[in-house]
Amino acid sequence: MVTKILIALAAALFLLFAGGVWYINYVYIPRTLKPLAVAALEREFQKPVSIEQAVYFPFKGIRFLKLRIDTSDNIPWLSAAAVDLQVRSLPRITAAGLSGKIYGEVTGFVLAQDALRVSGDFRWEGEFRARRNGPVFSGRMTVHDAAAQGIAPLADISGVSGSIVGDGAALQSEQLRGSIGGMPVEFSVRLRADEDTLRVELLQAISGSNIVRMQAQASRQTPAGVAWTLQAQLESGEIGRFLSGVDVPPLQGVCRLSVSGTSAGAALRQMRAAGKLEAAEIAGELFSLFQLTAPFVFEQGMFTASDVRAVLWGGTLQGKAQINVCESGRPLSAAFDAVRLSASEAVRRLFGYDVGRGELTAHLEVRGPMRDAASLQGSGWVRLDKGAIQAPQRWRAMFPMLDLSAAMFEQATATLQIGDGRLHTDDLLIQSSVVQIRGKGAINFARFLEGEVALYSSEAFARQNGIPVFSAPDAQRHLLVATCGVKGTFPNQLRWHSLTIPVEQFLRKALPQQIQDTIDTIDTNIPEQPADLDAIKKQLQSISE
Repeated sequence: MVTKILIALAAALFLLFAGGVWYINYVYIPRTLKPLAVAALEREFQKPVSIEQAVYFPFKGIRFLKLRIDTSDNIPWLSAAAVDLQVRSLPRITAAGLSGKIYGEVTGFVLAQDALRVSGDFRWEGEFRARRNGPVFSGRMTVHDAAAQGIAPLADISGVSGSIVGDGAALQSEQLRGSIGGMPVEFSVRLRADEDTLRVELLQAISGSNIVRMQAQASRQTPAGVAWTLQAQLESGEIGRFLSGVDVPPLQGVCRLSVSGTSAGAALRQMRAAGKLEAAEIAGELFSLFQLTAPFVFEQGMFTASDVRAVLWGGTLQGKAQINVCESGRPLSAAFDAVRLSASEAVRRLFGYDVGRGELTAHLEVRGPMRDAASLQGSGWVRLDKGAIQAPQRWRAMFPMLDLSAAMFEQATATLQIGDGRLHTDDLLIQSSVVQIRGKGAINFARFLEGEVALYSSEAFARQNGIPVFSAPDAQRHLLVATCGVKGTFPNQLRWHSLTIPVEQFLRKALPQQIQDTIDTIDTNIPEQPADLDAIKKQLQSISE
């Protein structure tokens, strides 16, 4: 009898438990908890929220499936495959308020805003304390395989894993690591918040010789939105490794960024900001920039730097650039002028020798998708003024038939075109009073150069050097002496090849004229010609024909 009573009691308890689970899952959650969660999220984010299903599991807590927050245009903004919430202890009521231990997990998290996409899995466990001014959480959040794409021009961030420890209003990272553009990076985060202000006391990323340190502060909502300021410093050794679609040579230096702005919402287009980028020196293999200043504004997704200035090769580099960071490919439009650059400094840095003097002036315009260098288009020109550049030893070895040691090149010009991932010219001209070097060719963004140069000489200078006149003079009364091809990585791995003498032109143009000149000389100087000389004249005429 007692056994039957116990069995009946156990069955009743089981049915009561099962009934409670059924009630929670099919009555309370869909009618009360799910709408309550949707309303709370919509109130917090001011965006439409949907949750496909909410399920209660005994001893595991509540799971929300397929959570989605959309923009006002019904475009997905934030989503999660599943959100798990669990209270791991009975709430405690103390003089300080209500408290308890909680556990949460978000899997399949995705935040998409314009081109920006953040994803990953997050798990946290700790304690909450309910106070009069709101709940306070403390505990540990674990990040697993988080990623971020579309932060132009930064390369993709991936594989971010580690822990963030919080205690009330303060957070600090522990062993947070990942990669940017395949380069391993160690992150450090430390922030603090109160009712009115969020302060990022430290956001640091270290990878090899690259160090980024940042501090920021954001205030509570104002009529224009959330007001914020940011100060950052970049110590760079190989910053190009962290950029996507932009080929930047190894650079070293310290850049400082200061910016302030307001954000009316989470979208980049709702952000307005103004700031300045500064650097005392940015040193590279082929050039160094000094006193770099770049004031900029950011509005409606458009980054605009209208007065970029720096000292380059003893002269001034100035220009403007505009990037639409909210469009695919990051459309870029830029124009720069180089004024009174030192020709001797440019030659020394680019080619490794000290020759001559003069001033270089140049102009370059570029437009196209920043993340696809092969699609960039542009044009420009370069000119040498007030110059006197002596031919380097390499040129003398390339054209041994002329003594170029005395040739001083006073002028140089070239028009430039950018397309198909290359910078090319068809009209390079370097000239002195007696010698010209004309060239054409192209160099890509990996600095691989391929081209052809031709050496022209005045007739008097050629005869002075004992060179046979193989070609007829052109419109500028210059003679083509030789052509030479060049191929390789600029500047230290160039190879000169295919040195040719224009004998064919000599046979077709210069030789017939020289034969006729010889015949005319014979007729003028020898009025009475013997029969054998007349036969020689006829042979020369047949060769000419």
